[in-house]
Amino acid sequence: MCQKKRRCEIDRQHVVTFSLANGRAALATLLESAPGFTAVIGGNDPLAIGALLECRARGIHVPGEMSIAGIDDIELAAELASTTVMAAALGFQLRFALPLVVALRTPRSR
Repeated sequence: MCQKKRRCEIDRQHVVTFSLANGRAALATLLESAPGFTAVIGGNDPLAIGALLECRARGIHVPGEMSIAGIDDIELAAELASTTVMAAALGFQLRFALPLVVALRTPRSR
């Protein structure tokens, strides 16, 4: 939709399918290319859980050193309740995510 209506380019290297493996790989890439961040929001629970697994493999304490949030409320996420992997209510998503997406897509005036 973005490409057709707005003629914007999508950098395919930043697009991943929703899986545990891709969540791990994405977090590993972020940790190596942009160290210092302390929070990650997965586009869904499998990505967030993959990030959690990568943190565990690297000895990064969640939620002490890294906060991780996912969206979906799948059964596995409920089993990992001691982490910050969580279900986000639709109202929360719309209240916070939608304005952010709109702001990111709106050109700044100078």
